[in-house]
Amino acid sequence: MPLVLIIGFLCSSYVGAQALLLVTEVKMFAAYQSSHQATLILKAGEKRWWQLYESGQTTMADEWEVTGGRFRYTMTGTYGEGYQAVNFFAETGEDIILQHRFHVKTEFPPEDEDDSRISGRIEGKKDSD
Repeated sequence: MPLVLIIGFLCSSYVGAQALLLVTEVKMFAAYQSSHQATLILKAGEKRWWQLYESGQTTMADEWEVTGGRFRYTMTGTYGEGYQAVNFFAETGEDIILQHRFHVKTEFPPEDEDDSRISGRIEGKKDSD
């Protein structure tokens, strides 16, 4: 009789452990899917943002719906030497938010400026320090 109880206990423990592993694996797979979906939303939104940025049609903040979620961005004021911070947010329906932040140089030197004027400005800046 005790042998039957021990075998029954071992079998039920094994079945319980396998059920727990299955539930955990399903949750991990769902989290991976949501994370991957947020990454795809971020890439699609970033591609569209760069197209708008190159054509000069961006605003300080905007958002749009994409397949599987929503993409939004914000641009902050200019940092120091002509850089602007841009924050991208990708949101899925499962409350997954993925954020990407980078800086864009907003001021470019004129194309007709020759290298001697640039090096002269740099040398002049060094002398004034």
